[in-house]
Amino acid sequence: MREDKYIKRAKDLELSASALKKISSKPENYEEKLFGKLFSAGRNYELGQDLRHAEALYREAGRYISYVGENSKKALSKRIRGLGQQRENIHNVLSGNAPLFQNRFKKSFLVTLSIASFLSALFFLSVNFTGAVVGSTQYDFSILGILFFVLGLVFIFVYARHNR
Repeated sequence: MREDKYIKRAKDLELSASALKKISSKPENYEEKLFGKLFSAGRNYELGQDLRHAEALYREAGRYISYVGENSKKALSKRIRGLGQQRENIHNVLSGNAPLFQNRFKKSFLVTLSIASFLSALFFLSVNFTGAVVGSTQYDFSILGILFFVLGLVFIFVYARHNR
């Protein structure tokens, strides 16, 4: 639903830019206004996940780049590079080559799990912490402690493997 809003806004901006091109008497700062409309339409298409239209409008906006300031030039080149990265990410996901742990939340979650596992291992391997529980022996707690320790090692290994 949210993507539809961006696509609709992008189409409106694209129509506005098209109408601006057709005006016979060009207004003051015509190129800058046209660049702004095309760039904004491209950004809205990008937000709406229509990368093909976004790239086309960014390229068209690039025709008017000599009429705009340095910040606009940097913003346009950043958006075009970002589109390339998005396209590459989509290709990686579709081809099954996407990295398993890509964002910070998943990485921090792995670290939290490994720390919790090591603390649990310490808890179960220390007799003074657990005390005697009916029906359980020290051997049972040692097995649990070893399992938690190995689990912590596995989480650290997965985190290190995907944090290159």
